[in-house]
Amino acid sequence: MLSTWVLFSRGIEISWKARITANQRGALIAWNSESGLTNRGNVKFVDVSDDDSRTAKTNVTLSIEFSVPDFLADAFVGSFIKRFVGETMLSDLKRYRRHCLLQKYQAKK
Repeated sequence: MLSTWVLFSRGIEISWKARITANQRGALIAWNSESGLTNRGNVKFVDVSDDDSRTAKTNVTLSIEFSVPDFLADAFVGSFIKRFVGETMLSDLKRYRRHCLLQKYQAKK
C-alpha cells in the first residue's frame, strides 16, 4: 500500500508516494519513495526508561536520505537546504510529540 506525503514549508510544496518497507511495532518504521521526491529512511524507537522511573522514555532516531530536485539545488546553496529540512523535521517532531501527549492524556480519562 502506498501513502502520499507532502512537505510544505516556507511556501514550497513537494510531494511523493512511499511504501513502508519495514514495520516493527514499537521499534522501527522504514520506507522508500516510489514517485515524486526520491527519498528513503527510517525511524527507530528505543526504550530508555529506567526501572525507577514511572514515566516511559523513548529515544527516537530519524534517518532520511533524499535527492534534492534540480530546481531547488539550482536555487539554493546546500546550507539552506540542510537548514530547511532540519527546521521542517523539527517542526514535524514537535507536532508528533504534542499528538502523543494528547493521546496519553486522553487515555488517562
